[in-house]
Amino acid sequence: MTHLRPMLAIAVVLALGACGDPPPPPADAPAETTTEPATPSTETPTSATTTPTALDAEGLRLVSPTGSTLLIAFGQPAKAANEALTAARGAPAQQGLNSECGAGPLVYVGWSDGLTAYFQNDAFAGWAVNAAGPTTMSGIGVGSTRAAMEDVYAGVTVSETTLGQEFAAGQLYGILDGPGPQAEITALWSGVSCNFR
Repeated sequence: MTHLRPMLAIAVVLALGACGDPPPPPADAPAETTTEPATPSTETPTSATTTPTALDAEGLRLVSPTGSTLLIAFGQPAKAANEALTAARGAPAQQGLNSECGAGPLVYVGWSDGLTAYFQNDAFAGWAVNAAGPTTMSGIGVGSTRAAMEDVYAGVTVSETTLGQEFAAGQLYGILDGPGPQAEITALWSGVSCNFR
């Protein structure tokens, strides 16, 4: 039984290699939302056509040219989620398998703007951001201050852990570079992640 696990992980990595094509260029302001299953576009991609991605506690949201959003929810099949993300964001800069995560082996797909999507058991399981780039719909991301985050999210908790000043804002988690109100977010994640404590 144990020999099947690496083979399944390799199968997932190969399945994640499949890519769709990006949709047309985006608009800036999001409007309505939907939770329908994400599907890849069939339009011809160019290096400049990428769809903005908003970070969400339920997954990742793709913002369309009309301002509506499409949720790629945690739990969605890995192949469909990866195809939709690749269609919207372009080809990933890196992908592979990290077998040393505390949550168990995770397949990862990462883009050059610091966003990494995680897949486990053939499903989209989580995301992490480690660079200024994608933000939540309220504009919170890497580089945002603790004060700005607390203006948007009620009940933010911060505690000293082996990772540093670790915070929770609902189902969003991350690290601050200090304890004060002007401390900045240096990492942000939701769902299953690969943090070494």
